[in-house]
Amino acid sequence: MTPLRLHASLALTAPLLVLLCACEAPYTQRPEDAAFYSTSEASASQARASDRAQAEIGRLWREHIEAAQEKDLAGVLAIYDADIVYSVSGTELRGRAALDAHERQSLASGDVHPGVEHTTVALTAHGDVVYELGTIVGPVRVHGQATRVVRFPFMARWVRHDDQGWKLQHLVGDAEQE
Repeated sequence: MTPLRLHASLALTAPLLVLLCACEAPYTQRPEDAAFYSTSEASASQARASDRAQAEIGRLWREHIEAAQEKDLAGVLAIYDADIVYSVSGTELRGRAALDAHERQSLASGDVHPGVEHTTVALTAHGDVVYELGTIVGPVRVHGQATRVVRFPFMARWVRHDDQGWKLQHLVGDAEQE
């Protein structure tokens, strides 16, 4: 193609493109597009709910650990739902009354030292229920023994009550020495 023909063809193409764009029908959202966007909005909303739940649950774990360090039984128990199922290191307890006796004995038999930390590995919120995978790691000492670092990987199910906020309803894990 000669330069003159190329120039003439480009000169005619540009106005045609402008005309085609001006004449194109306005975009009409298709049903499948609506489903995609509503799913994306729902996913974003669920992500925000999970973020809020994670912040609140992180605060509850910090308060729980601080209460254990201060040997505050009521503070330790505050995290648990009335119908708690506690399956930890081969011990299975059901209900706050059974857990009360267990935590009372635990607080009397040892110390939780500064430096114990909770980490959420994964968390997902579904309305008033949250599933969390996490760890608690730090130094503890059973009376008569040396201080040791304990790692507690766990899986938890939290429920939100209108009058009480988030409560730990099911806890499964196994404490390991590092």
